[in-house]
Amino acid sequence: AVSGAFVGAAAAVWSLARPRLRAERELRPNRVVEGLQAIAHLTVTNTSRRRSPSLVALEQFGDALVPVSVPSLASGASHTRPYRLPTDRRGVFRVGPLTVSRADPFHVLRRGQSERSTETLWVHPLTHDMAPFPNGRARDLEGPTSGEAPQGGVAFHTLREYVVGDDLRLIHWRSSARTGTLVVRHNVDTFQPRTLVLLDTSSAVYGTGDGFEQVVRVAASLALASLRNHFPLRMRTSGGTLLVSESTSRPDQVLDQLAALGTAPTDSLSAVTRQATRQPGG
Repeated sequence: AVSGAFVGAAAAVWSLARPRLRAERELRPNRVVEGLQAIAHLTVTNTSRRRSPSLVALEQFGDALVPVSVPSLASGASHTRPYRLPTDRRGVFRVGPLTVSRADPFHVLRRGQSERSTETLWVHPLTHDMAPFPNGRARDLEGPTSGEAPQGGVAFHTLREYVVGDDLRLIHWRSSARTGTLVVRHNVDTFQPRTLVLLDTSSAVYGTGDGFEQVVRVAASLALASLRNHFPLRMRTSGGTLLVSESTSRPDQVLDQLAALGTAPTDSLSAVTRQATRQPGG
């Protein structure tokens, strides 16, 4: 009983010196392909009037904890510690908050603090270099126009307000004089080789293996091949989510959505297939 009381009292006295630290975090880079290196630079500042002890901070990374050692710091001093983040699997991960705690030598009591700042790390799927799907149909210069069609063709679609960089030869002077605002002809390309990708996200199809990860990598490769060659692409999941449309032009937006993609037991590929065949273009 005396020993227990002594240990409890010593632990209480030890825990009075609670560390007061401020943490700032920077991810370099904040978007990375799975398997490649991502580094977090953690800067810890001692805001207490006393010297802080050396300790191990715990950084939240998704559902896991990453230990980060912090040395003893004088009052007002800072220390930057780089550490590697796990990027072995695809996903969108929240980095932080950081928990800084100090335990007594007997590990009876532990006191600390938690920093609220967080960052987001996007781990994109691995992609393969490939050519986009071929398309043998000829362009129809008088075909139907669409607001999502690529700009720069010869088919007139609509009139719109002038923006910096527009060709001055496209200014519609009669409409500009009537409205008092410069108006230009919005010409589009009426036909482009379009690719439709249906991604099955039903959890019953893939089981417990890495089959779904392989499918996401193939879908990402097809998307990048089309976007880099300026071919319109539409990508849907069996859950009905539209991941990519013809107006999407930035590959990082597509990869961000694929990084966060998961499976669901209620997704049905047959329903989305029937819906896709009823859309214009088949």
